[in-house]
Amino acid sequence: MRLSPIDPSSYSNAHELIIRHVDLDWTVNFEKSTISGSATLYFKTLKDDVEEIFLDASELSIASMAIKGSAGEIPLNWDVGGHVDNIGSKLTVYLPTKTSGEFVVVVEYETDPKASALQWLTAAQTCGKQHPYLFSQCQAIHARSIVPCQDTPAVKFTYNATLRHPVGVTGLMSAVRKRSEAGVSYFEQKTPIPSYLLAIVVGALVERQIGPISSVWAEQEQIDESAEEFSQT
Repeated sequence: MRLSPIDPSSYSNAHELIIRHVDLDWTVNFEKSTISGSATLYFKTLKDDVEEIFLDASELSIASMAIKGSAGEIPLNWDVGGHVDNIGSKLTVYLPTKTSGEFVVVVEYETDPKASALQWLTAAQTCGKQHPYLFSQCQAIHARSIVPCQDTPAVKFTYNATLRHPVGVTGLMSAVRKRSEAGVSYFEQKTPIPSYLLAIVVGALVERQIGPISSVWAEQEQIDESAEEFSQT
């Protein structure tokens, strides 16, 4: 059964509108094994008079949705369909009027502790034994468990991210880290990517440069082995 005309594994109506850019503001909570915050989705319609947005979501707890306008934010109504194993749910967002062109939707939400894209390790499960560790794997269709999105390679988007995490660990994403301070890192991805390339890692990481424009990150206890493994790539 095809879920949509664009992709058999995506509920999204990407034949009617697409996400061009995403702004993420995430807080990593190791105690709850969740990521909470917001995703600001920048849409562009491919047809006139779009009335609904269909997105992919999997076990996301959505607190609010709003469309940003010149007069401020207008709350939106939404509906989450039944959960289907290995697929997630169809998230339907109802626009207040028939919409054409570009517009912005802000979603406040929290991931589930068992989000399929995320792996949470306790400090005892790491090499250093001092700090917990988080990493993601969104391929093939797991991005929908960490952000409401058009989870199909037919859609590519740029993104910026503010990542809040415990002090004493490093946060990285599949984007250029522009700057960081105690407990907060800021990222920018200028190249449009499909949702499955969205990635995050948070842990006691150190960097080893292995080429003019490439580096390896790993725990201190594994950095020599990791750098050697990638030295010829």
